[in-house]
Amino acid sequence: MSQLRALDDAMQSICSATGSPGLSIGVAQAGSIIHTAHYGYRDVEKGLLVDPDTAYGIASLTKSFVASAMGILVDEGKVSWTTPVKNILPELDTQDALTTEQLSVADLSSAILALRFPTTGGMVPMGSCCCKRLKRFPFSTR
Repeated sequence: MSQLRALDDAMQSICSATGSPGLSIGVAQAGSIIHTAHYGYRDVEKGLLVDPDTAYGIASLTKSFVASAMGILVDEGKVSWTTPVKNILPELDTQDALTTEQLSVADLSSAILALRFPTTGGMVPMGSCCCKRLKRFPFSTR
């Protein structure tokens, strides 16, 4: 534990070097959290420190989380890469009936399918929206 606490200076240096106002770390061992620490600010202007309830924007990292989680479920035999998402989330409803029926676990994990938001034209990963809202947005394969 003293080695983990010794990371404090290094974490502060990382915040300074990267321009990150704050960060949190957690260490798990054998399924239990053995150490947490929070550094810097969640709101610099207001002087609010990072705490255990600070929410971080992780942007594109969600793609790797989804792919990893799906890989674990495939390894455990709970789904296959070809399992239709509609079988897992019956409430899935898109503008395109074929997409709704054929969208697979592999499609979500590979991030080849995206939503094109009409207001910006920007591509947004599938996992960003609730499945009940999907009907409002057309899909695109880049």
